Amino acid sequence: MGITFKVLTATMVAALVYLLVPTAARSGISGDGARVLEAFLQVVGGIYSVLTAFVIFVVWEQFNALQKLTVREGCLVSEVPRLAARLGGDDPELRRRTASATRAYVDAAIAEWEQLAALRESRAAVKALDALDARVAEGAAVGGPPPAMHGQLLDAIAALRECRVSRVSAAKHRMPATLSHLLSLLSLLLLVAVLVMPAGESPWVALTAFASLAAVLTMVRAVVWDMDHPFVGVWRVGVEPFTEAREGIG
Repeated sequence: MGITFKVLTATMVAALVYLLVPTAARSGISGDGARVLEAFLQVVGGIYSVLTAFVIFVVWEQFNALQKLTVREGCLVSEVPRLAARLGGDDPELRRRTASATRAYVDAAIAEWEQLAALRESRAAVKALDALDARVAEGAAVGGPPPAMHGQLLDAIAALRECRVSRVSAAKHRMPATLSHLLSLLSLLLLVAVLVMPAGESPWVALTAFASLAAVLTMVRAVVWDMDHPFVGVWRVGVEPFTEAREGIG
């Protein structure tokens, strides 16, 4: 369901609810009651604005961090076969086996994308990375590149593994459910407070304000949800760094 559809639906539902609420429910609030309600709106609105700003900042940073880790891992996985080709010298078997194992890991990582959306890590991807590590180790055992050069390959595999652990960990991270419930509760309190506010002599202005508030709150929640679910939302972490790496492996 797109954000535009969600916002339009929330606006129409809010307008319908406002029109269905009896005018007497609002006209009975006046004087001290209206002032208390205004103070309540200011307090709840202040808490909501501060909390929302904090949440958006945190989830946006997490989204960017995950995107950067994905790009970095794509670069690292592209570097492994190139490094093996450069260091393998006259050993075509080392180059072939390393490139084949690297392709297998990239394919498994691409297939893992849907599983990460469900907060699951692919065992196939883990095994493929272990197999790549084993291929590099076998190259050293059968007289591949000199130890110093082979160390560069091992360092590249270690950096790739570390980047993968960080990326998968970040992909599984979600905003605490209690925090999400708190934002929903504050949104509901704001809507109810505005709904029962006396309309005065401008009921259509009050209706517009209530429907607009519902639209804004829905948009805010949709933005937070999208950034907190980077594999299924409107703004997604793309798999392009891995597909590009796959195309670049000879």
